[in-house]
Amino acid sequence: GKNFYLTMRKLLQEKDEICVVNDQYGAPTWCRTIAEATAQALAQVQSPMCSVDMHKISGVYNLTNSGVTTWYGFAKTIQQNNIKQCEPNQTLLFPVDTREYPTPATRPCNSSLSLNKLFTTFGITMPEWNSSLNLI
Repeated sequence: GKNFYLTMRKLLQEKDEICVVNDQYGAPTWCRTIAEATAQALAQVQSPMCSVDMHKISGVYNLTNSGVTTWYGFAKTIQQNNIKQCEPNQTLLFPVDTREYPTPATRPCNSSLSLNKLFTTFGITMPEWNSSLNLI
């Protein structure tokens, strides 16, 4: 599929310079991390030892990696990770403000989500966003 990670890997191989937004914050999250946390929560409620009232724990849960970065910070980490994997490049990354990089969709400045409900209900602690890059 098409995503920021794969797009950056490709651009880092093809371009000499890339401008990346540096004033939008969030937590990049790998789909495997979401699947694993979901499986942990389901295993708890399906356990014969579970006596929790399902009405009390039903609802919407935020499920992202922990930590926060910008698109620029994410791109820099992807670049550094590529260098560690012996994929050197000389691409220069430049941080830009959102207003300098217009897109058809308006994005929030901060899309960070609280993971408190996930932790207090299931005791699940989500890994830092950048730790997933070492697994890909």
